[in-house]
Amino acid sequence: MAIVTNSGQMRPCAIPLEDAWHWSDVLGDPDHYAARLLLVLGVNPSPDNRHKLISLVNSRMQDLIEMPPRPADAEEHAAPVADIAIKNDITGTTEASL
Repeated sequence: MAIVTNSGQMRPCAIPLEDAWHWSDVLGDPDHYAARLLLVLGVNPSPDNRHKLISLVNSRMQDLIEMPPRPADAEEHAAPVADIAIKNDITGTTEASL
């Protein structure tokens, strides 16, 4: 699951399936993870914003969990739909380019 803001510089944040349990009130500490994610997104980590983000993530959690794995031959047949480059703002170096 990827989360982005619609203002300012786009900084996508991903929640991989193996980390989904962190967002559970029973098993994890969603408030802690919401605060960290909001800071990365450049959003004030107020209690109200943390609650909104936790609700957003949990509202789509079933989709994340039920999503089938990517087929093994998908690399051969998939046409790219986007290019992305992740650059370190401090050093100016490209950390990843897909």
